[in-house]
Amino acid sequence: MKPLLNVRDLYVGYKTYIGRLKVLNGVYLTVHQGGKVGIIGESGCGKTTTMKAILRILATNAMIEGGEIYFRGSDVLKMGEKELTDIRRKHVTMIFQDPTAALNPVFKVETQLADVIKYSVSEKVTKEELRAKSLEALKEVALPDPERVLDSYPFQLSGGMRQRICIAMSLATAKDILIADEPTTNLDVTIQDQVLRLMKNLVEKRNLSVILVSHALGAVRGTVDRVYVMYAGNMVEAAETKELFSNPLHPYTQGLLESVPKLTGSEFSEGIKGRIPDYINPPTGCRFHPRCDYASDMCRKEKPSFINIEGDHEVACWCYYKR
Repeated sequence: MKPLLNVRDLYVGYKTYIGRLKVLNGVYLTVHQGGKVGIIGESGCGKTTTMKAILRILATNAMIEGGEIYFRGSDVLKMGEKELTDIRRKHVTMIFQDPTAALNPVFKVETQLADVIKYSVSEKVTKEELRAKSLEALKEVALPDPERVLDSYPFQLSGGMRQRICIAMSLATAKDILIADEPTTNLDVTIQDQVLRLMKNLVEKRNLSVILVSHALGAVRGTVDRVYVMYAGNMVEAAETKELFSNPLHPYTQGLLESVPKLTGSEFSEGIKGRIPDYINPPTGCRFHPRCDYASDMCRKEKPSFINIEGDHEVACWCYYKR
């Protein structure tokens, strides 16, 4: 079966006043119809850059320097503005990290939600129909008193309510893929759980494909079927969710899982030594080698490609080429 979305060998950089940032370094990602995919990694690994590249909404100083992004067999990087607009309006949508920034503070929720719905349908709709559809969208995300919410400005609502509005907007347009870029950032723990459960239920109801970007491993584990681990602009491991959490192969994945606090509180993780590299002058070879206890000369010289270990479990690490 052909994948719904296929990202191949994607390179993205940024022009800055101190030089060119070499961020994405040959990213691979595959999403099938109805698939639920998670991307995990530290902040600054390039997760959001990858998602914005898929929709081609990168900042003006960003440069897509190589690679291909195929949606339903068509290369997104070669599409004209009309085709791109059609994909953004009707096929692929994105929930951004910060709902406060995603919503315009000077317009009421009804105006913003109605605009999204209006431009995602092909037929003309009246104001009454738009309001009815907007109310239906808010009810679907379990917002109490949707009439009041529609007549409110975003700053009059809580963070959890604003995030539910963003989910309602995204689900009002998505027909194929929902990209959720750390949708629970800045929300308290109980609201995080509610938002994730709500999103999961709605996605299953509509049979949407999902890409969940997060550094919260628990959120990913309970939501997706397959996980990609990203480090410094590279995918370093990919596996079914249960397999990845029970048998992590890459040293970086192992370090991530060991960094999760234990419920017993009996011990504290030391975390992963070092930090994300400087993208102006990133390490040669495997970008993780300066932080890796198993690094060899080969790791410093040449970037490893994915190798299949068992089933669909893939890892990009020279340690597994020696076996």
